[in-house]
Amino acid sequence: MVPLPYTTPLNELKTILSSINGALFTGGAASFFNPDGTLTTYAKAAETIYQEVVNAAKNNEIFPLWGTCLGHELLLTLASNNNQSVLTNGFDSENVSWPLIPQPDTRSTSRLWSPLSVPDDAWTIFTTENVTMNSHQAGVTPENFQGSKALMDTLKILAIGYDREGKAFVSSTEGITLPLYSTQFHPEKPVFEWWSTQNVNHTYHSIEANSYLQKFFVNQARMNFRTFPTPSAEAAALIYNYIPYYTAATDPGFEQCYFFD
Repeated sequence: MVPLPYTTPLNELKTILSSINGALFTGGAASFFNPDGTLTTYAKAAETIYQEVVNAAKNNEIFPLWGTCLGHELLLTLASNNNQSVLTNGFDSENVSWPLIPQPDTRSTSRLWSPLSVPDDAWTIFTTENVTMNSHQAGVTPENFQGSKALMDTLKILAIGYDREGKAFVSSTEGITLPLYSTQFHPEKPVFEWWSTQNVNHTYHSIEANSYLQKFFVNQARMNFRTFPTPSAEAAALIYNYIPYYTAATDPGFEQCYFFD
């Protein structure tokens, strides 16, 4: 795994992208737009990564990109041609787990949720048990998604969700032709986040079902054959060059954190 700090100069970021097999937009908290409407440094870096997916596809190459939570919102913003009005704030969806609510044709037509990716037993878990962990206040409503031609031309809604007040949001998408995938919920939390104040479903069913999404994305990355120019260049880029610090004592939300200059 190679970290991609958003402060990396864009020319250096492009060089790193030429050597890796896919990218992940993580969850978190960040602004996409400056007060004057221009993209923030964070969003500009993300735009560069998104464009790498597009450029690779033009060369018949698969370079997958996944977005989780904030990353899902970021991916949809970029796919909308940076339309600020696509995102909506005010969702009551913090710290809650729900079943997946798929679109009628999701199981039969999508790559991400097909029986080849998510077996029938895991699909039943996703659609009947509280295993999709949501932790967001922003999101994209189905109406805003369908009102954006750029989004409709690029992505397909695979599932929706409803917040505590019954307000609908797009919960999962994938690229119509591009290898783009996203979930508003957190597939990683059932496995890796265990602090008691968070409403994460840690049952065997939850962990087993969510793991299929992680496996799917890794398998997508396996379809890309980029490599670093030398073993030493690869070694210098890996996350193992950075030390994770135990942070739960001061920030109980995260057991460990990496800090980048």
